Formats: sequence, structure tokens, C-alpha cells
Amino acid sequence: DYKIPKLLLQPLVENAIIHGIEPLDNNKGLLNISAYLNNNNKSSMLEIYIQDNGKGFDSKEIENQKNIGISNVQERLLIAYRKATLSIKSEIGKGTEVIIKIPIEDITT
Repeated sequence: DYKIPKLLLQPLVENAIIHGIEPLDNNKGLLNISAYLNNNNKSSMLEIYIQDNGKGFDSKEIENQKNIGISNVQERLLIAYRKATLSIKSEIGKGTEVIIKIPIEDITT
């Protein structure tokens, strides 16, 4: 029931496929996209997860590299929702998880 900006998820899904899953040698790549409301905190959050079991990378590398797709997503996210966050967790050989958190108050106002 909540609308998010166009092309917010597409670059992240594309990165997961191209950089994470396609390089695998075993044809057993998995991609999971999920979203749910988290009401456990003082304020409700829409949480969106993009997870793959791809080759992964050293999470410290993302800070040192200029990734246009991720930069564009972060910019689009913060323009639409002031308090939104985007985090990336990855481990070599174990895949990557991107988490977007948007306060519900930002979506409904």
C-alpha cells in the first residue's frame, strides 16, 4: 500500500544479478526481495531487503569505490524521504544484503 520512487530498487537488483549471481560457477544463484512493516521501534518503518547468495565482496570496499547505481539510489531515497537509510552488508563467498529503511511517517506525509 506504500508507494516508493520509480527505479529505487532496479539498480540494486541489477547489481545483485550482474556482480553477485552471474559470476557464480554453480548456477545456484538466489535473489530474494522482500518488504515489510517493522513496528518494533518507537516509529514504524517500511523495510525493504534485497539479498543474494552471490560472490559477495569486502564491505569496506564499497566505501572506497564510486558506484553510480548505488549513489543514485541513495540520492533518490534521501530526496523522497529525509530520514531513510540504505545499508549494505556483504561477505566474500556468502552474498550481499541491501537494506532500505523508510519511516512510515515520511511515506504518508
